[in-house]
Amino acid sequence: MAYPKAAIARELRSIIRDRLGVNTDQLPGETTLSSMGLDFILFCDLMEVIEDRFNISVKSKQIDECFTLDESVAWLEHLLNEESADQDEAILAEGAD
Repeated sequence: MAYPKAAIARELRSIIRDRLGVNTDQLPGETTLSSMGLDFILFCDLMEVIEDRFNISVKSKQIDECFTLDESVAWLEHLLNEESADQDEAILAEGAD
């Protein structure tokens, strides 16, 4: 199942709003996560929530370059769609047996 970019952006902004207490509705996509008060501990908490919400596993090296909201959405979209493609391939492989 492909995840629409707009839905990912809405969900990510919601997670950031809930965890950081920042109103993300009017923030431009170029806003950096650090400018919203994201430090290492909050970053780890945010990754945990993203993993739980989207049922994925995040490796810390995968998000090293995601500094803005837009970059974070693009990274998450890529990760989710990659994960979805892997699941589809596993289902097809099971059916071939």
